[in-house]
Amino acid sequence: IGCPSAAPQKPLPQRPPGCCLNGRGAYAHRATRPRKLTPPPITSPIMQRKLREARLRLRRKIKLAAGDMGRIHVSVQCARGPSEPQALSQGVQAAALTDLTPADLVEPLKVIVKCKTGVDVYTQVTYGDLLDFETEVDRLAKALDEVVLEQAIGAVLYEDDATALRREQAVYVAKRRAERMELDRLNRIEAGRRRCGLRALALAERAAPGPTFRAIHARAMADHYMAGLRADALDQLQAAGYLIADDQLAAWMQDRFRDYNVRCGRHDVRLDEIIGDVIANRRQTYRRLEKRHPRFKEDPPEVIVPDVTFSDAILSEEITIERIANIHDDDDDDHNNF
Repeated sequence: IGCPSAAPQKPLPQRPPGCCLNGRGAYAHRATRPRKLTPPPITSPIMQRKLREARLRLRRKIKLAAGDMGRIHVSVQCARGPSEPQALSQGVQAAALTDLTPADLVEPLKVIVKCKTGVDVYTQVTYGDLLDFETEVDRLAKALDEVVLEQAIGAVLYEDDATALRREQAVYVAKRRAERMELDRLNRIEAGRRRCGLRALALAERAAPGPTFRAIHARAMADHYMAGLRADALDQLQAAGYLIADDQLAAWMQDRFRDYNVRCGRHDVRLDEIIGDVIANRRQTYRRLEKRHPRFKEDPPEVIVPDVTFSDAILSEEITIERIANIHDDDDDDHNNF
């Protein structure tokens, strides 16, 4: 045996240039692997129950995969351990290593001492164990054939059903895709028609004549005289006996005038609608008042029927004022001429 230092040594791996050890000299040249993250604990009772069910299903699969009891026994016998029994009921335990025994003493030694043969006696099947084939093997083989055939037929039927289902699903998906494409086409056509209609409507509105001077003047007068006419109308109704018994009609009139003021702000009100609304709802209002106050049956208030609408009155008054102003202007001109 020579000196260990004289033997040729394997060269150490060289570090790549620019590599820093950082206190890990033996692992500096290796690629670092990321550490696996620790999964968080499962706190949800539903997830814990699902995990227990999955573990139970896995145990059942392992148990079914083991097969019958004979296969389990075989797996036990094939485990690591002594190849021969180590205990005898009536005898002496002895063993001899044949690999270290001279060849001429092996055969005589087997007669005297029990030696290792490398064979397990419990796993050996002799000729006499399978004499009755019909009793021991035939029934098991038939049952095994029936189970295998049944499983094979079930698997084939399952594959056929799955293939038919996939075919029907493909047909449905294709039909649905075609319907969606047709719907998109119809939506595009309808959108084009709507755009054409809106364009034609815009052109028609541009070509249509604007509001007349009378309509603009009436709207301006309605905005100007609304506040005064409200007080005048309430005074007129109170003088006629509409507001002497109950405040409900007054509140109703206040709400109606407030609504008309809002509509007036939007420039879509007509003054004669106020009087028309009051006249149209007079009977219904007094029926309700007659139920609460019986004296209305004896002495009902006078009926007010306007001869002209408020808008006509306003226009006639404005025209009269303009005529008077024109007359005064003419008089001033004549006076200046003189």
